[in-house]
Amino acid sequence: MTTQSQQINFLERGKSLPIDVVSADSEFNTRKKIQGIEELSESINTLGQTMPVGVVQNGDAYDLVFGFRRYNAIKALNEAGHETQILCDVVDGEDKNKLILLNVQENVSREQLSHSEEYEAITRLSSFMTRNEIMETLGVTKTWITQRLKLGEISPVLRDAVDEGLSVRSAQAINILPAELHEEFAARSAGQSVSNVTDSVQARLDELSGIDPEPVDGDDDIELLSDDDLEPLD
Repeated sequence: MTTQSQQINFLERGKSLPIDVVSADSEFNTRKKIQGIEELSESINTLGQTMPVGVVQNGDAYDLVFGFRRYNAIKALNEAGHETQILCDVVDGEDKNKLILLNVQENVSREQLSHSEEYEAITRLSSFMTRNEIMETLGVTKTWITQRLKLGEISPVLRDAVDEGLSVRSAQAINILPAELHEEFAARSAGQSVSNVTDSVQARLDELSGIDPEPVDGDDDIELLSDDDLEPLD
């Protein structure tokens, strides 16, 4: 349940606006990669827009707070010659933290974020919310939050690799290496077991240290998360 201090004040619900008065150049968006626009455009063209986007008024124009996929789908329809307006809920833009929260809630509850996007979202919320507040508001566990924040300990290259399927434990092992080796080792480690990855990392560390490589007993020399995969959102 959202606490009183986190409630969003909607100024107007279900307002239809021309797409060109809404700007998507927003600081509030958690999602960095917007996919599936063509399929969503076809759905909206056939069935209409069933869920409004969220905007804040900015003079005679509006800034998008949530609903970036819907916005891009409707924009594509207009660029294809359709005269499709966008259905909006206008929210109070006085408290930017509430707008960030609203965007994260929308993305976590409705659309699958990548692990790195989840990390960035939780990091932003942590600047003005406690972990207990985040747990209550998003309906996630303490473990879920801790695992996402752990991604901040690895390089951006490795966070991208986790999004592409590299296990977090493998990424943690590779992160011990110099940053210039992360991309190479992430590519080499795709589909490999954590044990094999840690063996390769230990061998390269020995090579860089100028010592003869020695067999590695599993992954005992490298402290990793207890699970290969991040806990999914229920």
